[in-house]
Amino acid sequence: MRRNIAARLSATAMLGALITGGLAVPAHAAADLPDLKITASLDKDTAAEGDTVTVTVNFANNGKADARAVHVTGCCAGGVTDLSIVDKDVLDKHFDLPVGKTHSIVVRTTVQKGSMKYGYAAFSYGWDANNGEASHWDNRTDASLKVPGAKGSIFGLVYEAGSQAEPSTGRPRVPGVKVIRVDWDDPNKTYGEIVSDTNGEFLFTGVPAGQYRLRVVPPAGWRAYDENDTIGTGVRVVGDEKSQLVIPIGKAPVTPSPSPSATPSTAAPAPAPAPATPGLAVTGSKAAVFGWAGGAAVLAGVGLVLAARRRRRSVVS
Repeated sequence: MRRNIAARLSATAMLGALITGGLAVPAHAAADLPDLKITASLDKDTAAEGDTVTVTVNFANNGKADARAVHVTGCCAGGVTDLSIVDKDVLDKHFDLPVGKTHSIVVRTTVQKGSMKYGYAAFSYGWDANNGEASHWDNRTDASLKVPGAKGSIFGLVYEAGSQAEPSTGRPRVPGVKVIRVDWDDPNKTYGEIVSDTNGEFLFTGVPAGQYRLRVVPPAGWRAYDENDTIGTGVRVVGDEKSQLVIPIGKAPVTPSPSPSATPSTAAPAPAPAPATPGLAVTGSKAAVFGWAGGAAVLAGVGLVLAARRRRRSVVS
């Protein structure tokens, strides 16, 4: 019987070892892949339609494998705001990039006609290697410049938001809200401010075409709808057009005023009442008296018991 039990225990131990060790599927390490990081810079910040703009694209391979046949995979938006490629052969050329190495290409472009209406022109492309990529988030590059000349306007409405940040019928408009127009890339760079009128409306005029952010400063009793929003609402201005948007704000929560504290009484406190029931604990000098009395009663009881036993023995004998 004991041998059977030992055999069963041994078999169970061997099965556990096989499951946790020999039969367990090993974790395979991820395949080594290249990891391209791509950035681009332009030779100017501002240009006019028809100007030539030189773009320098920098590549770095931070991965664990050489990048094979690096090539363009993603193009631009396909509109007049795209910088038109002059050196297409340079852009379309494939190349290898070993681990830890860098590479650069220089591409000539021109600013297309019609980009001034939108206030900018951009270079936006992506690249990949034939043998994969560890992380695609930095495989695309975006660089832009301003194309000044056109102007538009921004019309806005500030309203009281409900449960969602959407204008709804009957929601009151909020006057007296300061609206600040700031730079899209640098929120510390401001271009002007305005206050919503009695209808909760505001209008920026003569605004150069481009992209901006609007920040609000609510009046007393109001708060920003999203108090975690530190960059503001984005808006794009197009030449000779009126951009329109709505901005929700909410009522600030009312903090209840603390009630006045009661004036402390100067009268002497009343003496504590005597215990009403015998079951309550007794402390102090009275406790000592009752303690001695209880001890005496116990000793007396013991003496009576011993005397009774002696009488029983004398009677029996």
